[in-house]
Amino acid sequence: MRILVAIKQVISPDLPANLFEIDPVELRQRADRLPLVASVYDEHALEVALQLRDRHGASVAVVTVGGEPAVKVLRKALAMGAGDAIRIDPAGVDDRDPAVAAALLAEVTMRQAAGLLLCGCQSADWGWEQTGPLAAEILGWPCVTFASAVEQSGDALLVTRPTIDGREVLRVRVPAVITITSGEGNLPRLAQVRAVLHAERQPIQVLYAGKDLAGRAPWPSARIVDLCLPASRSTCVMVEGEGPAEQARQLVAALQQRRLI
Repeated sequence: MRILVAIKQVISPDLPANLFEIDPVELRQRADRLPLVASVYDEHALEVALQLRDRHGASVAVVTVGGEPAVKVLRKALAMGAGDAIRIDPAGVDDRDPAVAAALLAEVTMRQAAGLLLCGCQSADWGWEQTGPLAAEILGWPCVTFASAVEQSGDALLVTRPTIDGREVLRVRVPAVITITSGEGNLPRLAQVRAVLHAERQPIQVLYAGKDLAGRAPWPSARIVDLCLPASRSTCVMVEGEGPAEQARQLVAALQQRRLI
């Protein structure tokens, strides 16, 4: 079976809040000179794919929608064990729209003759939670969301999903789309040094949206009309009083006045 894993490059979530900026014209995060990493749930999806390959002999390819800097996450995926990598250059389309990303992924999935498309359950930046299900709708494939484990069983897959009171296991026939959440059994593996060096020399296929791929969703796309940082508010109140006992009484009175205690 051919497995295609969608990976997205995002600004590191460990970035200090004071370095986070928004481009008022493009209405997106400014990523210049900021640390970029793979979206965390996408790495869990890659681990699930690699486990299926290790146990059942599947082939694994990774795909990302992004500019030249996105090659970094593809190199890491290759070092972790993916066999092939594809970068979709989004010039001319709005790659923030999950419908556009889903249409591009669906086209590549068909070109790759993949029987399984794995995505993170949501991206670490926009958090739409829609790309995988929309791709499944375009492909006409069944879709399971928020899975923590996938196991092959004959011509079908056994998909484990965490629930509020335990877990459930679904039997899904391929081809299918599955979105992955974190779980104890899908922690991303570490790449060995030799694999990292080899990944730097592997070729990466580049496809251009609007030229090699249509990237047209069969429904109206979402449009971002505004994007801004929340207003920062801070208030400091000095507790006065002669001695610790009086200051404590003043503090309690202030908290009671604000109905905090």
